[in-house]
Amino acid sequence: MEKDCIRLTSEEKERLIEFKKSDKFLKAYKQIKEEIGLEERKKLYFRLKVLFCLFLLVKFFPLGIYLSFFAFIIFMTYAVLKEEKKSRLVDTYALGIVNSILQILDPNAEICVTGDFVLKEYIKVVPDSYHYAQGWMFKYNDDRCLKVCNLRAWHEEKNSEHDTNPREVTDFRGLLYGLILPHSYAGQLRVVPTKKSKFLKKEIQGRYLEALEGERKIDVEDVLHNENYNIYCTDEVSARKFLNPSVLAWFDQQISKQGLSLYLKENKLFISVYQDHYLFQVPYTQEMLDAWSVETAALSLKELNQEIRDMVGIFYQLSM
Repeated sequence: MEKDCIRLTSEEKERLIEFKKSDKFLKAYKQIKEEIGLEERKKLYFRLKVLFCLFLLVKFFPLGIYLSFFAFIIFMTYAVLKEEKKSRLVDTYALGIVNSILQILDPNAEICVTGDFVLKEYIKVVPDSYHYAQGWMFKYNDDRCLKVCNLRAWHEEKNSEHDTNPREVTDFRGLLYGLILPHSYAGQLRVVPTKKSKFLKKEIQGRYLEALEGERKIDVEDVLHNENYNIYCTDEVSARKFLNPSVLAWFDQQISKQGLSLYLKENKLFISVYQDHYLFQVPYTQEMLDAWSVETAALSLKELNQEIRDMVGIFYQLSM
C-alpha cells in the first residue's frame, strides 16, 4: 500500500477530535509546551552567558582572560547547584499523546518505555558491538506477538592508549522486530547483509557475526540473494524449508535497505533494519510544535503501522 493511499477514517477522525478535547491530551500538551519553553530559555541563557564572557575578555583584556574564566566557572557551578529537573518531554509525548493516538488506530497496540527483547537472542541479528540500548517499543498484542522497538548499538574507540575521552562509533541504529511463527524450525538460521569493499571488491559483512559454533554457511539458488546476503544455519534442511522462493523474493525486495538481517530460533523470528530514523519523532522546538497536530501525528503513525505490517507481512501470509 502506498503512503498516498493511507487516510484516516471518519470514525478515527471523530475519536481524535474527542481525544483533543480530553483532559489527558490538554494536560500532556501543556506540559510539552512548558518543557519546550524551558529548553529554549536554557539555550538563550547559555548564549547570553557566552556573550557576557566574551565581553569581559575583550573589554578588559588582558585581565579579561581571568574575569571571563571565573565568570564561566561561576555560571557552571550555579547550574550544577541548581540541579534542574531532567526534561520529561519525550516521556510526556510518547505516553501522554502518541500511545493514545496509537490505540485509536489499533486498540490492541500499546507503547512501552523500553523494549523487552532478550540480549542473548537479538544480539545475533545486529552487528557485534559492546553497548546495546533498546528504546520505545510498540507491542501489537496480536496472534504473532509482533513487537517493534528502537535499537542502537555502539562501541568506543580511542585515538591512543592514553586517550581519556574515547569517541562513540554507532554500529547499528534502527528498528528491531520480533514475532512468533505458527510452526517451529529445527536449529537456528541467520541471514546477514553483505557488500563489496570499495577497493578490492571483496565481500564483507561488517561487524555482523561470522559462522558461530555449530553453524555452516550455505548458498541458495537465488543468485541475487547470494550476492547480497550470507546465510548461516545449524540445520540445513530446516533452513532451506524456511527459505522458500517467496521468502527469498522478500529478501531480494529489501536489498536497497542494505541493513536488513534475520535470525530464526525454533519459532522465534527477529528482524533488524538499519535506518536513519526511529519509530516516531518528538516535537522538541516551538516551531515543530506549531507545525504539529493530532491529525498529522495520527497519519504518520498509520503510515508507520503499514510499513511495519508490510515488513513482516509475508510471515503472516505464508503457510509454513
